[in-house]
Amino acid sequence: ERFAAEALASYGIPILRTLQGSALLEGADVLWLNAQTVLVGTGRRTNQQGYQALAQVLGPMGVEVINIDMPSGLGVQHLLGVIDFIDHDLVAVDQAKASPALRDCLQHYGFKLLEFAPDEEMRQKRGMNFVTLAPRHLVMPAHCPQMRRRFEAAGVQVESLEISEYLKAGGGLACLTGIIARQHSQE
Repeated sequence: ERFAAEALASYGIPILRTLQGSALLEGADVLWLNAQTVLVGTGRRTNQQGYQALAQVLGPMGVEVINIDMPSGLGVQHLLGVIDFIDHDLVAVDQAKASPALRDCLQHYGFKLLEFAPDEEMRQKRGMNFVTLAPRHLVMPAHCPQMRRRFEAAGVQVESLEISEYLKAGGGLACLTGIIARQHSQE
């Protein structure tokens, strides 16, 4: 925490709050749906105390903070492993790990769900572990032809990248990157 605080301070980024006690909050569990709404997955890496701490900071700023309980026992690490945004109205969803509450929430906020079944491309080749470069333009792992076809059929421009060596370590493209910003539509 100290090193992160020093780095943020060096860039003039204010620290509004730090977590205390038993609070846990992981960035990959916190996903913005739009400029006024953030989704927080609680479960393995983010707990209720972490969710509440974030809600206490963002709530007074007019941001709605929505808690989604993450399924246990399904190998779910964080929310970003269950959904990934492709555009302001399109999201890829892990069919086996997305709860009905999560699906309902996304649809309520106007997202079309592009759902993927838990096959070899999804699990072993980490096909849904992609990085969105721009609206409806993403880079995904190579060797996932069925998933690529589904993305392209949904109007998504797809680039692929060979990451077989990284897959041996249990990660994917999204694990190698950090979301700096995501523009939201004015809708």
